[in-house]
Amino acid sequence: MLRLTSGLEFDHALDGELDGSVERMVEQPIWLRFVTSERARRHRPDLLLVRAAGWEFTEVKFEEEAAEPENEARWPLIGAALNSLGYSYRVVTERHIRHPVRHATVWRIFEDRHTPTPAPDVLWPLLRGLGGGEGRTLAQMRLILPTLTREQAHALVRQGVLAVDLNQPVGDGMRFSRGREEPSLTQYSED
Repeated sequence: MLRLTSGLEFDHALDGELDGSVERMVEQPIWLRFVTSERARRHRPDLLLVRAAGWEFTEVKFEEEAAEPENEARWPLIGAALNSLGYSYRVVTERHIRHPVRHATVWRIFEDRHTPTPAPDVLWPLLRGLGGGEGRTLAQMRLILPTLTREQAHALVRQGVLAVDLNQPVGDGMRFSRGREEPSLTQYSED
């Protein structure tokens, strides 16, 4: 459960929830002190995205607010302070979070999140077939698991069993790869 303060923060968290590289999220994780030319200041990032590749603190703002001169001056200072500790920092705006293709893909996958999925023993041949590489389309996955539906594939993305590049449009060309999670007995229903 996350406590978020805006619809844009919600969209960013939902994006992170479906991003296969994000292992965990923490809202407003720390207070950071940084120094400007005038004085010491405090900042609390909106979200921490924990990834295997490293931790990324994010600030969520609408483009107009992010571009205000005071904010433009402080973003590099905050980034430098976090970078010095070994962390990434990124300001994300609606231009990224609500990009038409990405936003539509995230919401379509989210809408299908409760679709019952195949049992783990039925999924294993598919997961072994996915392995690494560039992924497979739904039609290619159906050569291994003929009954797999798009909605089930989306639910498996939500569970972390499958992964997708969220910048792809939903459709026949969408490529799925193996996610970081193993299928769980509690995540399926028998037909």
